[in-house]
Amino acid sequence: MKFSAWLPVFVLFLILPSCQTIFREGPEPDMADRNMRAQALLSAIKVRNDAFDAVKGIGRITLRDADMARTTRAAWLGAKDGRLRIEMLGPAGQPVAKFIFDGKTYTYVSHVDQQAYRHPGTVLNLKPLTGVSVLAEDIVRYFSGTIPLRDHDRIRLTSEDNTGREVLVLNKWWGQTVQKIYPGMEGETVAQVEMYQWGRMTHRAELGRFRQIAGRWIPFHIHVTDGADNGFVIDVDNCWTGFPLTPDMFSITPVRSEGPRY
Repeated sequence: MKFSAWLPVFVLFLILPSCQTIFREGPEPDMADRNMRAQALLSAIKVRNDAFDAVKGIGRITLRDADMARTTRAAWLGAKDGRLRIEMLGPAGQPVAKFIFDGKTYTYVSHVDQQAYRHPGTVLNLKPLTGVSVLAEDIVRYFSGTIPLRDHDRIRLTSEDNTGREVLVLNKWWGQTVQKIYPGMEGETVAQVEMYQWGRMTHRAELGRFRQIAGRWIPFHIHVTDGADNGFVIDVDNCWTGFPLTPDMFSITPVRSEGPRY
């Protein structure tokens, strides 16, 4: 058969994919639904973040590594801008040490020898204290039931291959993942957060035992790890939100033995 006889079929073969593209306008229905849900989940997180102002609580902090676990009673105070104060408590409830980050300086104060150790810094990574690369601002967010959000350009909602859990993935424009968020309680809370830097997970936070405090869902169990052996667990006994903050709450001068009241 001459080639000219096959020409109409060949032309039709080339045109059909183009027609399919023309008639398929927009994403598939399932993809469109996922995009809408991803936007709704992120918007809900931002609304909760914007409503947060301050949080304080009391409970137990357990530091863990490959060799041992150490637990201490503690009280904490956090502000929306990332300022953080943590008091380590003795058996009778008296402060024995404190850690304060006021946004410009982070300070460790020992009530045993009444010494204060100061270091400048506007962004505080708690890895030297906890073994996990987590920012002070991140911890304040977890204390308050809100979620730190890394800078991103794109979002997508997907499912884990092995569990089917929903995952909200935040990416930079070139495709690099910077954060994963696992929704909980029909999107009213977040059950797990993972932070990434240059393709490597820096920390994972698992949030549980949620209770409503002044209309907000607060996790009373916070487990932060580096994905391996290092990490810490915070078990909350009591928590308060929605109170006024004053500068002296994050002050370390003078060194006082009584500490703030909780």
